Amino acid sequence: MMAFSFEILTAGASRHNNLAMPLGAVLVWRLLPPSRHFEPRRLSLGNAISGYALHLGNPLLRRLFLTGFLIMGSFVAFFNYISFHLMREPIALSQSAVGWLSLVYLLSTVTSARVGALADRLGARKVLIGALGVAVFGVGLTIIDQVVPAILGVAIFICGFFAAHAVVSGRVGRSARQARAQATSLYQIFFYLGANVAGSLGGQLWQRADWAGVSLMLTAMLLLSAVLAFRSR
Repeated sequence: MMAFSFEILTAGASRHNNLAMPLGAVLVWRLLPPSRHFEPRRLSLGNAISGYALHLGNPLLRRLFLTGFLIMGSFVAFFNYISFHLMREPIALSQSAVGWLSLVYLLSTVTSARVGALADRLGARKVLIGALGVAVFGVGLTIIDQVVPAILGVAIFICGFFAAHAVVSGRVGRSARQARAQATSLYQIFFYLGANVAGSLGGQLWQRADWAGVSLMLTAMLLLSAVLAFRSR
């Protein structure tokens, strides 16, 4: 009976999604303002490859790509295994309580909106290092086997990650003087490659050393990102 009800719910959700997607596309087409400063160029495989080679040969962009690899890897590994940590003794949150923690993602809207102005005022490098420090502090709080510090650590880590991601992605766009589409795509490639690699590696560490091993990996990745940020002038 439960399986049958679940199939009905998922089928209904699928129908709603099928209606919402074309409606959303129409709204985007009609409501978004026209593009500015856009110069269309003929796309060719040779131009794309040369653009990738150009950006991979840029030391600053290489550091930014690697930073994207590290911060996204830490983000995915964090949320892959933090729920297991929170549901185990001595914290022992229920599965439904852990599910409610997804509300902390709302903090990302505030963080991403404000970090740009802060980077313009203080400098992107300083803000990036500060955001990574915030994320490390959040990871450190989750090691405390108490409910309040652990949940606060999740929220702080979220703020630090999205602030760092906003700064790095913005620097990629500003640092690429040409072939910016290729620069953005390379950042996305490194970004999601980090998610796959660190997400899998985190599972190995969880099996061997529980959350202590995962948090140690996360801290190392974030600190390495801070070193790269310090060297990225």
